[in-house]
Amino acid sequence: MRCGVAVAGLALAARLGLGTAGAHTAQLAMAHLVIAADRSVAAELALKGADLDRLAGTHLADPASGLVRGEALAAASAAIARLVLAQTTLEITARDGTARACVAGPMTFAADQDGILARWRWTCPALAAATRYRYRSSLFFDRDAAMRQAVLIESAATKGQALLDATMSEMNFPLPARPALSLWRLALRLAAGAVAVSALGLALLRWARRRG
Repeated sequence: MRCGVAVAGLALAARLGLGTAGAHTAQLAMAHLVIAADRSVAAELALKGADLDRLAGTHLADPASGLVRGEALAAASAAIARLVLAQTTLEITARDGTARACVAGPMTFAADQDGILARWRWTCPALAAATRYRYRSSLFFDRDAAMRQAVLIESAATKGQALLDATMSEMNFPLPARPALSLWRLALRLAAGAVAVSALGLALLRWARRRG
């Protein structure tokens, strides 16, 4: 996923006219969401270390090189996770607007040149007539009006993208269709049903003979 979010995110940023100096772009977060067959969503968020230092009060970037220091990231990881998840949510929603929150799992971090990569997975509850996800993220929008977040979404069937900012901090995207029952599993179920019907028929025949 790391290569995907970096390449696709920079491509989106270029199309939107944003600068791409350095490994990570200042004032641009990049989120990559991958929908699994079970409707859980793997998330990866890339941020520039200097943005975190400036907006979150961390001390990740080396003053000389600008590169994120691994030991500093490890020390600040719990605080960064709380900050990200306080401002970034995912819901599963139905046509009538009913929504249920997805639950974020543990977040892991890796230093990536002058930025960081945060990874976690959302587990989404069952919801009758669910049709879509709603992703919201206002990460740092209240602290820097120029902050943007490029969001890239993909599943086995679809891909999508959006650019979030202080004026639009959410997006909707469709749930993947539940996988159809495979032919061999269907054949097994039909065979099992036929065996059950045959067994029932034999039992009824024996009962009728005893009654006769």
